[in-house]
Amino acid sequence: ILNIPRGIEGYPFKMAHATGVIYADSLPKSFDAIYSLIALIANICILLSMWQIIRILESVKKGRFFIIENAIRLRWIALLALAIFFLDRCAVIYCSWYFSDKLDYAGLEFSTINLYTFSNLQSVLGALFLLVIAEAFRIGAQLKQENDLTI
Repeated sequence: ILNIPRGIEGYPFKMAHATGVIYADSLPKSFDAIYSLIALIANICILLSMWQIIRILESVKKGRFFIIENAIRLRWIALLALAIFFLDRCAVIYCSWYFSDKLDYAGLEFSTINLYTFSNLQSVLGALFLLVIAEAFRIGAQLKQENDLTI
């Protein structure tokens, strides 16, 4: 159990907006491995999103912006954004689960999942909105393709 000494100034523990920030050293390798795996998968999702954005920009450079492939790329970006959000929340829940029974601080109760665990929903709403935009973009690109084939 991590006991936070009383009366010691500068101990690396702070509370920000009713959620705690914990700085810990010498964690077990299993904790580091699982947390690193979650972070690695999230970073791969970020890189894949950036790759899709680069492909969209390359098609714009060629003068072919309004195509179905770009709509599919937008859809992938939105799905990857949802995956990044849920991976981030998994990391938070895993850390909370690991530390919840190891912290002892008078007057505070540590829990694994609480109201604030999923409070940052702006990215989810943004990703869902991008899915709608991607579908509208796909329909528009399909109509343009049909129109271009019409004599």
